Amino acid sequence: INLASTNLTNLVFDKILIFDFFPNLAIINLSYNSIQWIRQNKFTKLSHLKQLDLSYNRISFIDKYVFLNNPNLVHLNLGFNKIRIFNQDLYGINVNAPNRLLQLLLNNNDLVEFDITINFHTPESWLNLENNLLYE
Repeated sequence: INLASTNLTNLVFDKILIFDFFPNLAIINLSYNSIQWIRQNKFTKLSHLKQLDLSYNRISFIDKYVFLNNPNLVHLNLGFNKIRIFNQDLYGINVNAPNRLLQLLLNNNDLVEFDITINFHTPESWLNLENNLLYE
């Protein structure tokens, strides 16, 4: 199956499916579920992944190097979760890749620590950190 996009919203998943059988997936939408933990092996074989939407879940744990094998990831939406720490090195986000992460949404989390060195000053890039604990 040569599946390039999947929309699995509002299905009340509490765990992320394994997408090993769909290595050409470029867009995954898992928003509005009950996912609590992003485990390391869930996106390992998705080297073509460009957009990942995990917003409106209950994510509070993200394993180390979870995005290490996703060099084409340019849009990551983790808004409206329970994430407290976001660190590009910890999660394996490659800031030097030609198709580096350009759009990062971490709004409405419980962030107290944010460590990333991506340049979000280009017209096509944006970063959303609204409604977190960073500034309190």
